[in-house]
Amino acid sequence: MKKINCLILINIFSLCVVITSYAQPCGGGDDRGGFGCALVVLFGGEKPTPPGDPITIPRVHAVDPNEISGPLGYDTAQWVSINDRLGYTIFYENDPAFATAPAQIVEVRLPVHVNLNVFSVRIGAFGFGAFNFEVPENTTFYQERLDVRDSLNVFVDVTAGIDVVTNEVFWIFESIDPLTGLPPEDALTGFLPVNDTTTLYNDTLPKRGEGYVKYSIVPRAGLMTGDSVKGTASIVFDENAPIITNTWENLVDAFGPVSQIDTVFKSGREYRLKWSGVDDVGGTGIAHYDLYVSKDDGPFLAFEEQIDTTCYTYSGAPGSTYAFYIISTDNVGNREEDKNGADAYVLIGDKIQVAAKVLLQGPYDGGSGLLRDNLRDMGLIPLSEPYTALGFTHVGEGGGEAIDASILTATGNDAIVDWVFLELRDKQKADSVLATRSALLQADGDIVDVDGLSAVGFSNLVADDYYLAVRHRNHLGIRSANPLPLGSDIGTLVDFTNTAFATFGNRSQVDLSGVLALYSGNANQDGQVNAVDKNAYWRPQNGQPFDYLIFTADFNLDGNVNAVDKNLYWRVNNSVIEQLD
Repeated sequence: MKKINCLILINIFSLCVVITSYAQPCGGGDDRGGFGCALVVLFGGEKPTPPGDPITIPRVHAVDPNEISGPLGYDTAQWVSINDRLGYTIFYENDPAFATAPAQIVEVRLPVHVNLNVFSVRIGAFGFGAFNFEVPENTTFYQERLDVRDSLNVFVDVTAGIDVVTNEVFWIFESIDPLTGLPPEDALTGFLPVNDTTTLYNDTLPKRGEGYVKYSIVPRAGLMTGDSVKGTASIVFDENAPIITNTWENLVDAFGPVSQIDTVFKSGREYRLKWSGVDDVGGTGIAHYDLYVSKDDGPFLAFEEQIDTTCYTYSGAPGSTYAFYIISTDNVGNREEDKNGADAYVLIGDKIQVAAKVLLQGPYDGGSGLLRDNLRDMGLIPLSEPYTALGFTHVGEGGGEAIDASILTATGNDAIVDWVFLELRDKQKADSVLATRSALLQADGDIVDVDGLSAVGFSNLVADDYYLAVRHRNHLGIRSANPLPLGSDIGTLVDFTNTAFATFGNRSQVDLSGVLALYSGNANQDGQVNAVDKNAYWRPQNGQPFDYLIFTADFNLDGNVNAVDKNLYWRVNNSVIEQLD
């Protein structure tokens, strides 16, 4: 505790009286601003003035009620993340309720808590009175002489850093007399005046007797969720005893949560994603999720951030493939680790690829094993799909398919023979059509998309098992006996021509010397070959000029309706019924 000794000479009746302050018996005051008493002793005297008749002189000193504050954190326990850089501020004040003189030296020390990393300490901004000073980023040691002579008539030497011996963070503020370069001899000179009482409850006025220091620090690695980090500082004014601040405490959440997309529901062109997540035991709980999307096997990019529910509706573009994963973040900012790929069960094929092969009985040539391409060669195949006009019902994205005329220039195995109609059906209910496409049939039986080369794509379908059905405008349709695994990648060829491939029904196709083909002769697409096909379609069309949409009785696809169609196809297949539910 700092004491001021005063020598006062008073001329009373030609006697010199020396007034001196004593530590006893009245004492020098207390550390919170209590006053001591002065005892009068005449020269040569031995006894102090009796305690009942003292001459009191106020003790001159600086006093601080001090405080430390840190991260408010999450919830009442003030949770913080193990990955956070924690910021603290230590306040001090030359309290007008007790102090009577400016503080010349202020020393602040803070022992680093065992759960904090002392080597991560960074010194922050500080200030006193109307002055605020910034410290360069990433500073672990700071030393500077501050020129505040215009306001306080002193220099202030500031030293701050880490004391690795005592495991403390420290700040020392020292007032320096500009004339001598030493601490001021005048007890009423110092860098921190007594605070103005008018500022105590008025935040609009500068508080000249207050100061602060800031620092930041990181929790030590290896902590567990629920471990605490604490900060308690001590502040020394001049030679007074240290004053201990309050203790600021936070709890640490040490681990991030985990999450996973569980299910995907398709509704039209939209996908309903549902997920679940869990934080570590004792943690602060999940605050939000970020959705990442990969398109067409590209990189995963953040699509929607800070989703506060466990579901999301995503709309994709036709003809693209999407994959998803979710990343969760807890209430203190701990983030789930990045993922290397899509969550389980969520690879979305926005374009199911179907590679299939089928033969038509009518144009089949047993010698070459190919389908005759007379219609292509005669320029009779339309450039847009015919099935809508013929009364077929399209589902999903199907319908309106069109081709460029150049597609019809290919010859040989890849020559286009005609349009066909494909259906994907529900694996649980084979008579429920989920999607359709009009596609092209090549001479070798391959069914290709409108580019004349690729497998047929079905937009907005999840990779799954489906029944596949193939229909033609004047042949009987077929479907697979079992659901087929279909996805965004081209899988195994669905070969309806193979006698080993199981199709639905009994004798659903005609056997043409070891290869299977669709029955010809169904001119009106009613699923059976009967007298109606001959009398209502073949008979009025027989011998007439060809029209693709009208002349469905051209059972062999040679561009003519004549006796060959009736005798070799309708008559042979009369009474055959389509095996398609």
